[in-house]
Amino acid sequence: YDYLGETFGGNDVALVALEADDVFRRDVLTAMRGFARKAETLAGVDTVLCLTEMLDIKKTEGGIEVGDLIAPGELPDQREIDSLRRYILGKEMYTGIFVSPSGKIAVVLVRLTGNGDVDRVALGQELRRTAEEVFAWSDVKLYYAGLPFQIYYMDQIVLDDMGLLTPVVFGLVALVLGLFYRRLAGVFLPLAGVGFAVVWSLGLMGLTGTPISLMTGVLPVVLVAVGSAYAIHVVSRYMDERRQVDDRREATRLAISHVGLPVLFAGLTTVVGFVSLASANIQIIREMGIFAAFGVFGATVISLTLVPAVLAIIGGSVKRDFVNRMVEPGRISHGVSRFIERRPALVSLGVLALFIAGVIALPYVKREVNLVEFFPEDSTMRSSERVIEKHFGGSVPMQVYVQGDIRHPSVLARMERIEKLMRSEVGHGVQSIGALLRELCFNLYDERRIPPTRAGVNELFYLIEGNDLLKNLVARGGYYPPEATRRLAAFYPSAAQGDADSGTEGGLETEAVIVTNVSSSRTQEMIAHTQVVEDFLEQSVPRLESPVTVADLDGAAFDELRDYQLGWIAWGLSRDASYRGLELDLEDALLALREAGLAEPVSMDDVTIAGTLAPWVEEYVKNSGDVLSDDGPALERLGKAITGVWRPGGTLYPDTADLSAAIAAALPQAYLAEYPDDPDWLADIIAKRTTHLVQNGVVDRWTQKVLGRLPEPFSANEEFVADLRGALYELTDRAAYVPSDMAWRLTGEPPREIVPLLVTQTGFPRIYGVMEQKLVDNQKASMAIAYVLVFLLLLAVMRNVVGGLLASIPILLTVLINFAIMALWGIPLDFVTMMIASLVIGIGVDYTIHFTESFRRELARSESPVAALEKVLATTGRAVIINAVSVAAGFLVLLASEIIPLRQFGVLVAVTMVASSLAALVILPAIYFTFRPKFIFNKGSKPPASKKENE
Repeated sequence: YDYLGETFGGNDVALVALEADDVFRRDVLTAMRGFARKAETLAGVDTVLCLTEMLDIKKTEGGIEVGDLIAPGELPDQREIDSLRRYILGKEMYTGIFVSPSGKIAVVLVRLTGNGDVDRVALGQELRRTAEEVFAWSDVKLYYAGLPFQIYYMDQIVLDDMGLLTPVVFGLVALVLGLFYRRLAGVFLPLAGVGFAVVWSLGLMGLTGTPISLMTGVLPVVLVAVGSAYAIHVVSRYMDERRQVDDRREATRLAISHVGLPVLFAGLTTVVGFVSLASANIQIIREMGIFAAFGVFGATVISLTLVPAVLAIIGGSVKRDFVNRMVEPGRISHGVSRFIERRPALVSLGVLALFIAGVIALPYVKREVNLVEFFPEDSTMRSSERVIEKHFGGSVPMQVYVQGDIRHPSVLARMERIEKLMRSEVGHGVQSIGALLRELCFNLYDERRIPPTRAGVNELFYLIEGNDLLKNLVARGGYYPPEATRRLAAFYPSAAQGDADSGTEGGLETEAVIVTNVSSSRTQEMIAHTQVVEDFLEQSVPRLESPVTVADLDGAAFDELRDYQLGWIAWGLSRDASYRGLELDLEDALLALREAGLAEPVSMDDVTIAGTLAPWVEEYVKNSGDVLSDDGPALERLGKAITGVWRPGGTLYPDTADLSAAIAAALPQAYLAEYPDDPDWLADIIAKRTTHLVQNGVVDRWTQKVLGRLPEPFSANEEFVADLRGALYELTDRAAYVPSDMAWRLTGEPPREIVPLLVTQTGFPRIYGVMEQKLVDNQKASMAIAYVLVFLLLLAVMRNVVGGLLASIPILLTVLINFAIMALWGIPLDFVTMMIASLVIGIGVDYTIHFTESFRRELARSESPVAALEKVLATTGRAVIINAVSVAAGFLVLLASEIIPLRQFGVLVAVTMVASSLAALVILPAIYFTFRPKFIFNKGSKPPASKKENE
């Protein structure tokens, strides 16, 4: 991908679309030219293409004219522009690519340089500023699309969100803490501690030169929501102790002795959750994991040092608070603990059902990596992309990189098949050297095809040699090392020799690129398009082709060749029909070709001889200069002799020796004695010049026969008719190129020439497919790393393998619930939402550790497990609830973001935090009561009472 950017003038494109009542107004075109020329001067811009800066291929009386579509300098008057409008809208080279069929929308394509050093944000900003400045006076509406503008707009939104959401999350978390604690210390200390962590993390980003990205832009929100939890546990335990101890220092000491280790391990598990993201090979995810882990670690350290120190110095007396009234024993905690003690198996079955549902939902989670889908539907970016997609096929380029002898007809023919697939299945049109050469051939000979000989291709290349457009379509050298280049040149002695690697004039072109814009911005649809193209390249594009001379084949070999040719022609026609807005199945196209008699050998017929060939020969002989110029009867005899070489049922291309003999027989002996070389000279000229004439006559008849077997709309579509005529010429060529193994089979001899071709798909759709797979792989890897490290920490805390496994059940359940919600609500897995699983593992285990440690401690000093559970739910449970609500509230702030994945991220984290806290306070005790693990119910604790004993 990078190599193509360097070789063909950049991969990234920025599109500026202009909408007016008519873009062919003189003032609009003047402004378009002014913007294009200003854009060309900007740093990072390679080329600019639009209607005013475009190559044109125009048919003239004497041939064709290749030049500027609109001449440099002052634009013509409006009358000439109106004529130009009709001309441009009638050519598919422009319509649907640079101007809409209605003539109301035009696009300026800005191609960035391929050196990789372009500041896309700065360039996107400068292009927008320039466009708005140039068109400020007019009624033209501007749209901006393409990756540079996507990155620019995303950068602006991220900065705006960061400035808005950071103070909001501080305020919202402060409100939640105030409602629960109703004391200044309960609000100030958690927020002050996490404030330090935010400053440290952002400072570290500055020191390391890490830019603010989509992910790190929400780092303050994440740290405030997550990092405040550790101080909350310390403050909450301190308040519990102050109800029984008057001395602040003693209360602080008791609080730290009870929750210090759980808080430390809880912080470390969250750090582990974020550190697991550092294993990702997607840079913005890796950066988020590193700096979030650093911030959480800082918040943990502050909660165990600065916060206790402040409490020991200024902590005051504590009254019975709001939360304590809500969870006092005998109400919620009593009811929950009794239900768990009596129905632990029922809760466990519910857990199993949720596990199964979560596993079933996993395959239905979508993936999304395209930035366009991150913008709201009503955003400027999305509306611009919709306009570009509707009228110009989208803004995301797909490229197929071609290596081979680009001037060889076989290579260009195989490229044409790829182009037909791409323009019918992927985008609205293609840009390639093949498309340009076919347009040249169409204007020059009225044949939309690739010439069948290298000489014919070279003739077309000569017409556009030196044009700037070529540097974006073909290149010399490249991936072919010098030895391979020499071997390629050896296959084609007629190719011009030169230093291919240096790109000097006369070198052999060995590289080309085919480009189309994908007509969908959705990741899954783009990936489906790339798979269609990839399958075609792998299965249907021969890597090696060789020529066979059609006239030399016997009956069976000819039939096999015709079946092969007709199959590809029918396939191409079905693709052309789709591109032209028509419907033609492959089977119907093949049937029409066969019914038209195209499977039979091509031979001369009376109609072509009498109606086409004879009049042309007669006219040519009369105007051939000095050859019998004054002898009418002799000229007539000469014309009939030449025409007589072609016989009904005979070949289209008689041997020049036969032509020379016929000419010599018709010329007077006196003339031959004076001009003995004239028969050979004249025969050679006539043989060459009658080739197109005879082919045109045959192809015209075939075209009418085929169209007669298709519905009327096909005959009325001039572009499809031109496609059909161009395709049928292949059946009249003297040589046919087929896969090399087939050529050997048809002729019974090793191929005399082998034409290699290498094709590789690249471009952003392919990159999106790789990124999507990386996203899934990174999700799996980060979850596995997080779980393994968290499990090791659980082992360190509980000193029991069974305990670690049981304690991880609620965490895994919450992860599955997260994916089930994503599948149910249609939320895709993307760069942002992939963090949730690791976050849930890292934070969810906090609740598990706090509950388990408190339950073990209370169980050892309580008269029954139920009483211990009630006590834990009323104290530690309260802190867990405050923590979960605080975290959920903090993440719900992201609903105010303009970035869709951040909104979804906020909702999902909020839901999973509530689910995780409930799992720790309800499901985990039910598991303990069901399995009664020894690390919980040791010898010093009492077993849970039976239902009968309780009664």
